[in-house]
Amino acid sequence: MVFFKIISSKFLFTSLWLISLFMLINTCDDIISPLSAYDAQAHSWAMPANAVIDADMTVSKATFSPDESQLCLVLETDDKQILTVVKTGKNSMKRTEWETPLPVHSIIFSPDSHHLFTGHKDGSVRRWNTNTGKPDKKWTIHDKPITALVVTHTGERLIAGTGEGTIVIWSLTLNKQLDKLPEHQQIYDTGVFALTISPDEKSRVSGGGDNNIRLWNLHTGQQEHLFVGHTQPVRTLAFSSDGSRLASGGDDHVIQLFDVKKGTSFHSYIVHSAPLQLVKFYDNDSKLLSYDTNKLLGTFDIETLTVLRLYKERELQTVSPATSQIVLLDEHPKPTAQTLRISTLPYGLICYPTDTEQKQARQRVAELTGFADPIKTGILGFFTELWDTNNTKLLDQFFLAGIARQKTSTGTILHLAAEYGWPDLARAGHHCGTDVETRNSLGMTALHMAASTGQASVLEVLLEMGANLNAQLEDGRTALDLAQEADRHKIKTLLEKANASHNSKIENR
Repeated sequence: MVFFKIISSKFLFTSLWLISLFMLINTCDDIISPLSAYDAQAHSWAMPANAVIDADMTVSKATFSPDESQLCLVLETDDKQILTVVKTGKNSMKRTEWETPLPVHSIIFSPDSHHLFTGHKDGSVRRWNTNTGKPDKKWTIHDKPITALVVTHTGERLIAGTGEGTIVIWSLTLNKQLDKLPEHQQIYDTGVFALTISPDEKSRVSGGGDNNIRLWNLHTGQQEHLFVGHTQPVRTLAFSSDGSRLASGGDDHVIQLFDVKKGTSFHSYIVHSAPLQLVKFYDNDSKLLSYDTNKLLGTFDIETLTVLRLYKERELQTVSPATSQIVLLDEHPKPTAQTLRISTLPYGLICYPTDTEQKQARQRVAELTGFADPIKTGILGFFTELWDTNNTKLLDQFFLAGIARQKTSTGTILHLAAEYGWPDLARAGHHCGTDVETRNSLGMTALHMAASTGQASVLEVLLEMGANLNAQLEDGRTALDLAQEADRHKIKTLLEKANASHNSKIENR
C-alpha cells in the first residue's frame, strides 16, 4: 500500500536590517551563484509543489508522463514488484497500483500519457492502461532483457534497447519488428543503457557498453554520427529542446556536451567521482542537471560552461519532461519504506537541504554577517535587500540555512511579497512550502496584505495558490472589504472575478 499526503511548512521572515550588512555581502565574491531562479528573466514555477508520497516498499524506478500529470513508481521487495501510477490534481493525488508478473527493467509512458510501457527480463514489453491498471498488449521482441525504451512522439513505433546490445524497432500499428541493429555489442559490459529521440523525431541516439554514442536517422535507418569521448559505458543521454545539443554521462564520471549538427564534443565536465545516472537540460536549455551513484547532484551553466552548484547526499529518483519537477527520496521512519518528495527546481534542492548543508550554510551566513547564530538573531531582515536587488551571491545560502523559514510578528515570506509587490518571491515561498493562510500579528493573511497594499501581481499568485478568498480579520473584514476601503479598483475586480465576497454584517463600507 502506498499512502499520500500533501504537506506544507511555514516559512518566515523578520524586519529589515542594516544596509551595511548588505554592502558586506556584496563584497563576497567567492560564493557559488545559485540556480537561475534568482535571475530576473528566469523566474518560472508553474507546477504544483511539496507533494509527498510515503511508500512501504523500496522505490527502484520512477518516471513522469509527458504531460507531467502522472508519476509511475516501481516498488519492490525481495519477491515482488508493484507498479504504482500517481495522478496529481490541484490539491489531491489518486493512485492505481498492480503487481507485475516479471521484473521491470525499463518503463516509459505513451506520448498521450494514457498507457505505460514496461520492458522485462524475458525480452517482452507490456502496455498497461493507466486508468484500469491492466495490461492490454504484450509483445515478445527479444530473448534478452529490455534495458531501455522509447516511444516515438506519434505513438507508432517502439524502440527498445536490449541487454545484448542490440536495438529493436517495433511497429505498434503493424504489430511487427521493423528493424534490428547490433549497435553496442562488446565482449564485456554489453548492453544498451541509454536511449532517446530528438525533439523533431528525425534522429535516434543510443549509448551503451561499447563506450560510444550512435545517432541514427529514424527515416532512412542510416547512422549519421558516432560520438566518441567516453572511456567507459554510457548510462544517460539528453537532447536540448531544440535538438542542437546532446548531453551524455557515463561510468567514467564524465559529462560530455556534443554539437549534434557537427557531431563533435564542445565541452566536458569532470566534477563527479562516481558513474552518472542522469543528465537533463533545463531553464530554456541554458543549464544542465546531473546526478551520480554517490548521490551528488550538479547544476551547470551551459552558456558560460561553469559549475553552478553541487548538492551532496541527495537521492534523486527522476525529473519531469520539462525539468520543472524533481522527485527526491527522503528518510522514512521504517527501514523498509521510503518517502518521495515531488518538488520543483530549484527550490526542491535549496528549501530542503541535508543537515550538513544547512549547518554549513548557517556558518557561512554567520561569517558574512557577524552574527554567531543567524537563526536566533533573525537576520533575515536584509533578505528583502537581497531579493530586491537580485543578489545572487547569498540568496541560496539563506534558503539552505533555513533562515527564510523564520516567522515574526510581520508574518511570512508571502506577507513580505504582498507588501513590496514581488510575485516571484511569493512563488518561491509557495514552492518551499509556505502556508498561504498564515497570519501576522494583525491577523492578516498574505491575501489581506496584497488587497490592502494594492499588489495585484502578488494577489494573482496567491489566488493561484488557493488562498481563502473570504478569510476574515478579527473585525470581520475580508480582502474584498479591504480593497474597497483602500479604493483598489484592480484588486477589487480580481477578487470579484474569483467570486470573493464582502462581509454583509459590516456596516458603512
